[in-house]
Amino acid sequence: MKQKRTNKNKEKYTQETNQNYNKQEQEKNLQEKGIIDRPIHIGTRFSDFYEVISGAQAEGGMGKAILCKRIRDDIYCVLKKAQIKNTTEAFKREIEFTLKLDKHPNIVYTQTAIKEENTLYMVMELVGKQQKHPIRQDWWFAKTLKDVIENKEIDLETAFTWSIEFCRGMQYLNSVGLKSHQDIKPANIFITEDRHIKIADFGLASFEGIFYSGGTKKYFSPEHNKEEKNCDIRSDIYSFGIVMYEMFNAKIIENSNENTGKYVYKKIEENKNKYCNDIIKKCLQEEPNDRYQTFVDLEEDLIKEAKKEIGNNFKIKEIPIEKMEAEDYSGKAFGYQNINKYEQAIKGYDRAIKLDSKYVRAYDNRGFVKCILKEYEQAINDFNKVIELNPRDVFAYYTRGVAKVNLRQYEQAIKDFDIAITFHPKYAYAVYNARGVIKKNLKQYKDAIRDYDKSIELYPKNIDAYNNRGLAKFILKQYEQAIKDYNKVIEFAPKHPNAYNGITYCYLYTKQTEKAFESIKKALEIEPKNENYIDTLGDIYKYIKKYDKAIEQYRKAIEINNKHISSYNNLVEVYKIIGKEKEAKETEEQLQKIKEEKNIK
Repeated sequence: MKQKRTNKNKEKYTQETNQNYNKQEQEKNLQEKGIIDRPIHIGTRFSDFYEVISGAQAEGGMGKAILCKRIRDDIYCVLKKAQIKNTTEAFKREIEFTLKLDKHPNIVYTQTAIKEENTLYMVMELVGKQQKHPIRQDWWFAKTLKDVIENKEIDLETAFTWSIEFCRGMQYLNSVGLKSHQDIKPANIFITEDRHIKIADFGLASFEGIFYSGGTKKYFSPEHNKEEKNCDIRSDIYSFGIVMYEMFNAKIIENSNENTGKYVYKKIEENKNKYCNDIIKKCLQEEPNDRYQTFVDLEEDLIKEAKKEIGNNFKIKEIPIEKMEAEDYSGKAFGYQNINKYEQAIKGYDRAIKLDSKYVRAYDNRGFVKCILKEYEQAINDFNKVIELNPRDVFAYYTRGVAKVNLRQYEQAIKDFDIAITFHPKYAYAVYNARGVIKKNLKQYKDAIRDYDKSIELYPKNIDAYNNRGLAKFILKQYEQAIKDYNKVIEFAPKHPNAYNGITYCYLYTKQTEKAFESIKKALEIEPKNENYIDTLGDIYKYIKKYDKAIEQYRKAIEINNKHISSYNNLVEVYKIIGKEKEAKETEEQLQKIKEEKNIK
């Protein structure tokens, strides 16, 4: 899209830039406290994989797009994040859908998804060539069909070609589960360097049983105007009818007072449209049953019309779906991993390893996922393979150590952590924290605290280390010091329920029951159905001898998790205190069965 280089525009941009920089420190403080999202500027890095190379951000229906480069190979890409926080689940579904897509020539390709400071980002290819903004000098033009139409850079043959390519892209999307895109418009159709189209932005797309409100009203079908759940592929066909009218006339329709589809239909009736009259009219029928029923049908008529208008020699190049490589499968698996779809993640890593048996990153990440799934021995096998292929892989030593901790192989775990510290001191804070956990498990609490101290010294915002040190100090009956550590966790992460739970026990053991109630209520406000925090509330009632209320809370915790050992133990204790021996015995029997199932002595 053309923009005038005026002094006024430059002055306005300079003022906006200065205002943004003046707010950076304030934003940083708020972000660290979890009040607002992390501010993004040129040079910002994400997970040490991507670096922002533009200060501006493009906004779509449900997300912001940020131009980045992949650090290891300087390849440009686009990171998209959810625009507003309450769209997180919808954004996850968009990521999940796009990750299963192949490298189709007419669909913007999603490479992976990453998580940075609890914010999800979808990583997509950059369509077209990276260019500087004429005023900002830091932005890029991802040329869209809207830009091409407004600049009248489209001829008859191109309009037919792109219309047919669009149909092919939509056919593919329908075949993999898309019910309706719901935001078909020229701004969501990108133009590649070699003048092909790619469909983008699935933030409002609907699937079977899943619908979202929103979109660009100008391109709505009649049924979309009424209720989104009535939309199917024929609604997209209606929207694309309007887009085709704009393409074939090389003019974007300005917002009118009447329905855009009806406006286009009237213009065609007045013979003001140049081409595809009958095709566009059929797309714009009021009733869905009177339109084209599929994009296959629409494509067939477009090819016939193109040959009629241009000549029988009209041909459209068949572009095959690009073959997926090991890196592609591994990238998609990593995306699934970051939206907690672990089975799909493992399948992706399996496919990557099948294509390349020496693909270290796939083994590394597959091992990590297996740790999440508590398949520790299989995870260790993957990390062993990583270390065989790359003996200096710090992540493999560290995560193998974590797996060994969970298998109670403490001495072997400490050896792995020590090696990790030697190879990469930068990440030693995480290793010291993990080693502290081992020493805590071995009841070497003072040694554990020394490791936590070292971790915090290296990374003063390490909330895990503060939380773990608080627990160790609690065990050593250093209650005031433990509260300080838990409050430090809350300072950095105000919605950290476990810290409130830890503070609760510190107050309880110092006989400050009112403060204990206040603290556990804060934990339950954050996670009202967490059996551990409900159990803690029961402990407070038990301490002040309100046994009926204690029993109520323990039972409530067991309803949420019928194998919650702590609540069973507490129930047995309370029943014995109040003389209900029968109930105590029955509960003890249930507890014993659970311990046998979990192999706990």
